[in-house]
Amino acid sequence: GEHYDARLEQPGWNDSGFDDSAWRNVLPAATPKGEPRIPDCEPIGIIGVHYPARIIKTSHGTFIYDFAVNCAGLCELNIKGERGQKVTLLYGETIKNGKVDVTNISFGSNTEKGYIQQDEYILKGGENEKYMPHFTYHGFRYVEVSGITAAQAKLSLLTFMEMSSAFEETGDFFCDNADVNAVTECTKRSDRANFMYFPTDCPQREKNGWTGDAALSCDQFLLLYDCSRSLKEWLRNIFKAQNEQGAIPGIIPTCDWGFEWGNGPAWDNVMFELPYRIYLQTGDDEIIREGTENMMKYLLYMQSKRDEKGLLHYGLGDWCPPYNDRSLCTDLVYTDTVICKDICDKAAFMFALTGKTDYAEKAAQLSASIREAYRRHCLSDGITLCHTQTAQALAVFYGMTEENEIPRAVDALLYLIAEKDNHLDCGVIGNRVIFRLLAQYGHADLAMKMLFNPTGPSFKTMLGAGATSLWEELAVHYGNTSGDLNRGGMRLYSLNHHFWGDVAAFFITCLGGIQVKNHDRVEIAPAPVDGINNLRTHITLPAGQIKVDYKRVDVMTEINIFVPKDIKAEFIVPAGYTLSRGSKKLKYGINELIICKKDI
Repeated sequence: GEHYDARLEQPGWNDSGFDDSAWRNVLPAATPKGEPRIPDCEPIGIIGVHYPARIIKTSHGTFIYDFAVNCAGLCELNIKGERGQKVTLLYGETIKNGKVDVTNISFGSNTEKGYIQQDEYILKGGENEKYMPHFTYHGFRYVEVSGITAAQAKLSLLTFMEMSSAFEETGDFFCDNADVNAVTECTKRSDRANFMYFPTDCPQREKNGWTGDAALSCDQFLLLYDCSRSLKEWLRNIFKAQNEQGAIPGIIPTCDWGFEWGNGPAWDNVMFELPYRIYLQTGDDEIIREGTENMMKYLLYMQSKRDEKGLLHYGLGDWCPPYNDRSLCTDLVYTDTVICKDICDKAAFMFALTGKTDYAEKAAQLSASIREAYRRHCLSDGITLCHTQTAQALAVFYGMTEENEIPRAVDALLYLIAEKDNHLDCGVIGNRVIFRLLAQYGHADLAMKMLFNPTGPSFKTMLGAGATSLWEELAVHYGNTSGDLNRGGMRLYSLNHHFWGDVAAFFITCLGGIQVKNHDRVEIAPAPVDGINNLRTHITLPAGQIKVDYKRVDVMTEINIFVPKDIKAEFIVPAGYTLSRGSKKLKYGINELIICKKDI
């Protein structure tokens, strides 16, 4: 936070004629480490303005301003009062026992010291004063104001300036299902709250550039926003953070923290996933060329981490699983080995794209070797020896199974889901693939049942607990409209994390069906589901905006698809449907199609 004493202001201090002879000399400081560089990314700006939805007068004389949504930014204080009056603003995500509670975002004694998200302003008096902090930002929904009178506690006292990197929104999803729309909006708020020049984990507690979080969320980032410039600039920092052995830390930037704990394949994957997705979405291979040697260096490091069986298991695994029993979590070897194989596949593609054929061959050979080891030691007829939703979904999604094993492998996943009564039993790594996989094999309705199961853990229960942004943990319990949250005996973590947000990409790519195969080629493969009869979605590629909207009436679904010029597009008829009007080969402009259920 920030402490500002307006009584110490010196009028004209920044004018050329100001007499600063009484000022002390500046103190020398250590020169920042690293290579100086002017960043090529969007500046941070004000992207929205929020006004108080209500003011709660507390029993201890303070006033809580509720802005109804959990975002990131700053409050502008607008007040007139006496000289020396001190106004304190405490920012938080929850209310407990009638006070703003910051225990979910605090670190030990820092809470008692007032370290967590607290600004202080001392009035100079005599006139209307406006103040907004200069050197910080906060993540919050509630602000508890102390040091003011009841007369000063007006709606106009505080205005919430929502802030984020100022890139444009280029994609969206909307339908006639309120829960789906709410989760989409929660994702967008968390994406924006956690993008200040580069993607962070949370806007209140850490504000760290966790690599794994961005690797998990890069698809939704690039589908929803024109953020490739900023992601490329952050990648340059990622390349610079790589050590001599080839490892990268779990957070970037870092002061050497994150090499011993906090990284591993699912996190290090950011070095490959981001440039790969940027190329698919934009056709820009600049950052691939810049990072070729870094990526190859990481593959050599990865090779050195293989055990005697050829498997990999180092770093963090399927983070934030819904259930507390860690013995039920997916073994690290099942996440790391599969992700390392996917890293090799993406590296081979990118190396070949830029003409590094020798590197591409080495990456492909390493991929094949890792797959062979996994199939020998971790699979039996397409079924993983670790019987978890995450392990089974990853194996199929990333090609560890043979084609003839897929029906059995998918059935095994359906059994694991049924065992949990249609509940999600994945952490963030499994979450990114399981719903896409279910839709791919004709089970999109089951994916929606899991997402919106009325009993937790699910996105439905998160919404029911009052979420307006994505939470760090899905395994939380219902709260109430006062802002108090029932922890149900569990620790309540950050209420603004984006790494569950691939669900928004699932809505766009699987329900709406816009699947980017390359920056100039798409497939439109919608998956109609119960509970959604009207849908519209769009994304933006270099050639222009691709739009899909459809309307279901009984057994018939009318679909309108707009394809920009210079985009090759094909329509994929959903399983169980026939195409009764239109063509699978989509043309430039508006394409009108009708699909009907086969069994009617």
